[in-house]
Amino acid sequence: MMELNLRTLFFSKKESITHVPVNVCEDCGVYELLPCIKQEVVNYVTSVKAGQSGGEISLTDLYEPAALLKEILSGPLEDSFQLPEKCKDLIGEHINMLLDLYRFAKSEGDGDWMADINERLEAMTVFLKSIQPSSDIYAS
Repeated sequence: MMELNLRTLFFSKKESITHVPVNVCEDCGVYELLPCIKQEVVNYVTSVKAGQSGGEISLTDLYEPAALLKEILSGPLEDSFQLPEKCKDLIGEHINMLLDLYRFAKSEGDGDWMADINERLEAMTVFLKSIQPSSDIYAS
């Protein structure tokens, strides 16, 4: 069984990323990044190494699904195993909101906004697929 947790990753002496979703093995304590967020973390670390600003940043500022997960984990859960269902519900609501925005952007003929929303929808969909109700992931 893996416990879903938010952790802080340190990747140099002065840089860190907070609110990073990781799976933690309840038996041995080993943790691993969720596969769907690995690329976001790698992209950020690469940008910092390339000379962009570093310091401390929350993954919730870089990756929208992490913000939703933080919201879910900060609230009460009646049952720790209801996490996948809560994620599905909240992300589903968020996807519907993004689809409404996409429709509006399309009616306005704003291709850049449509492309941005499309990327956000893709990230939400990938994240949602990574946390399935049949998974062995739960919240503490």
